[in-house]
Amino acid sequence: MYNFLLIRQRKEYLNHYTPGEREVVVLLRGLSRSHRSWLGFQHDLSEHFDVICLDLPGLGLSKQARPLWRVQAMAEELASVIRQLPLRRCFIVAPSLGAMVSLELARVLPLGLVQGLVIMAPSHSGVGFNRVTRKALQRFGRALRAPLPERVALSQQTLVGRMPDGDSLSETNPGRLQQWAEAMHLDSQELGARGQLAQIAAALSYTSMLGIQHVRTAQIPLKCVIPAQDQLIPVQHAREVYKQLKHPHAAVIELEHAGHDLVVTHDRQLRDIVTAFVKELSTYTWPPESVAARQKALQQEAQQRLYISLGLVSMGLFLLSWLFKDRSRQR
Repeated sequence: MYNFLLIRQRKEYLNHYTPGEREVVVLLRGLSRSHRSWLGFQHDLSEHFDVICLDLPGLGLSKQARPLWRVQAMAEELASVIRQLPLRRCFIVAPSLGAMVSLELARVLPLGLVQGLVIMAPSHSGVGFNRVTRKALQRFGRALRAPLPERVALSQQTLVGRMPDGDSLSETNPGRLQQWAEAMHLDSQELGARGQLAQIAAALSYTSMLGIQHVRTAQIPLKCVIPAQDQLIPVQHAREVYKQLKHPHAAVIELEHAGHDLVVTHDRQLRDIVTAFVKELSTYTWPPESVAARQKALQQEAQQRLYISLGLVSMGLFLLSWLFKDRSRQR
């Protein structure tokens, strides 16, 4: 079962949404993280927008759903939740694995429903497999044999960067770091080893370029936020992902001193980025010629996929007929 959480003016409503005048921001967390780990970012945004939190299968709001092993499957399940809501449009904000899922959500949801994307710490196996740092691999190797508290500590070393001014979070705001660790512990415990393995496998095996092509072809407004001190995903890889997504309505921002889980240290900067992005696009209307060009490009893309599918089916039927003929001759 998939649930959603609406946050409006800092008040929470489970599985209940009534349309209003405010823009809707959909928040989706990443690998082994639930809505709990936004650490108040969701409530800050709710002062300006209606915020809808979704979780990947296996934890948090979706803890009753079975873990899924493919990014596309996760997107289909979450898209079914979004389709049931009376939304005229929405913005999706997501880091890491959630960013991959958001690309697929933009592809499978009706054109125009996703008004804009803010993706953070992006990675994509279709852009290159050199997408995890050596230091992160070494720490993950140690974490596999470690008890949960030690795994959380190793994750903290890998995922949490420094404050925007370069100071240590543990010295500046130890309470917030403790809050992050507690949320990480609860999320990891709830998801379990099998669920974590499923999410890791989904992230590493996601090579499809259809989501990237759709965002680029449809020119869905995009803000790509790259943490400059990411110890999990090489910064050069994240830049390459953005190059694949780049179009006239896309922009990139690199946040200094930010680690992979940048919301824990750079929540104010992210809040300002998302707020400015949504407010700018809330008054933007696509000119008719642009809409027509987008629809034509998407139709051509769909036709190409159809031709490829028909070609593969024809080849399969040819091989089957050849095998049957060969067997009949042997008899």
